[in-house]
Amino acid sequence: MVEKDYDDARWICDKLEISLIQINFVKEYWNEVFSDLLEKYQNGYTPNPDILCNKNIKFDKFFHLARDKFQADAIATGHYAKTSFGPYLENYEANTSKYPILNVRLLQAQDSNKDQTFFLGQIPQQTLRRCMFPLGNYLKNHVKVMAMQAGLCQIARKKESTGICFVGKREFQDFISEYIADKPGNYIDLDSGLQIGKHNGIHKRTIGQRCKIAGCLKPYYVFNKDQKSNTITVVHDGK
Repeated sequence: MVEKDYDDARWICDKLEISLIQINFVKEYWNEVFSDLLEKYQNGYTPNPDILCNKNIKFDKFFHLARDKFQADAIATGHYAKTSFGPYLENYEANTSKYPILNVRLLQAQDSNKDQTFFLGQIPQQTLRRCMFPLGNYLKNHVKVMAMQAGLCQIARKKESTGICFVGKREFQDFISEYIADKPGNYIDLDSGLQIGKHNGIHKRTIGQRCKIAGCLKPYYVFNKDQKSNTITVVHDGK
């Protein structure tokens, strides 16, 4: 998948006659995203890897590399988001000259169905002030039309990717089991306080998730996870 994405990026850059530089952040990703992800899962939490990646890699390691090594004034990404400084920082001077310490605001994208501001919420101010989000004022369908008009048809027709990038097409529970051993425990009914089934590990369930419990006809949902007792408290929907 990574190789195909790189080939697509190379094809676009060749067509637009711009240079492409490939930078490897595998080590940083492992240390600052994936290892943290595994640790939190082992302790019963359900972190979002996209938030960690944006915070620690794209808008930290990559941002500082672009600024310090390549003397870039700003970075631009394909996230569907906006800031109060504008998609191309056109409002930067007007804001910072009058109010030097004015905080930049992260704003919802025009396409609310594709909005990604939730995943960008932990970007520090000093970085966000130098970020451009050119797609923020467009609907996804409009972006595809513009890509077609620019001759980037094979990219515009690509199937949209979903899920976690490093998991691929596998089920996440199967993937996480390669790194965290199963640790069976009990499902506890919130209302009765009784054990009603067995789970394979609290790292495989998240708050609010529906879970199938052998022998139970009613749908149950995760209410709480207790790492110390290795129990998952569940509640049925009352129907």
